[in-house]
Amino acid sequence: MNDLVPATPEKNDAFTRILRFMTDADIVLNYQEDAILSRWVFIDVLLRQRKFREDDIIDQVKTKFTVSQYTARNDIYKAQALFEGARKVSKKYLFQHHAEEIALTIERYKFDKSLVHLLPKLFDSYTKALAALPDEINKTQSPPPIFIFNAAPGQAIGKPMSIKEARQKAIAKMQKKNDEDYIDHEDVSNDT
Repeated sequence: MNDLVPATPEKNDAFTRILRFMTDADIVLNYQEDAILSRWVFIDVLLRQRKFREDDIIDQVKTKFTVSQYTARNDIYKAQALFEGARKVSKKYLFQHHAEEIALTIERYKFDKSLVHLLPKLFDSYTKALAALPDEINKTQSPPPIFIFNAAPGQAIGKPMSIKEARQKAIAKMQKKNDEDYIDHEDVSNDT
């Protein structure tokens, strides 16, 4: 009877572990998972290039990693699921790349006499792209750091003190320790 019930996927399957490795980085991948991640990264690079059809990517994965067609196709879907978060980029990021691409195109077109007539339109597009970029002055700043202090049981963290107070307190503690450690030679008795 138990043979008829389909096996449910484990919580610790390769995709879950690789996703956890990529996001939390609190685990170490084994050899097989590392090989799978290498295939998925390779597929992600090919997908981002937008030069290849799915069948071409499958053929390249089959050839490079010696896997079956079904594994290669499944790897494409898993790679898309794994790296989909990377596709959600901010507008600022897209505008910066767009402006950079226009600037590079302008530089190429300057030296090609057949394309010089397109420069005014490119300059206009470049100006609009730069205007859409947020000002560097208003860039978001990181929040101040948060310090977490763990005190031993029975120990408390007191109020902050000035450097002068801390130095005086440290000197007093060192003198007290030296006074406790001092043994007068006359106080030592020789029982021999």
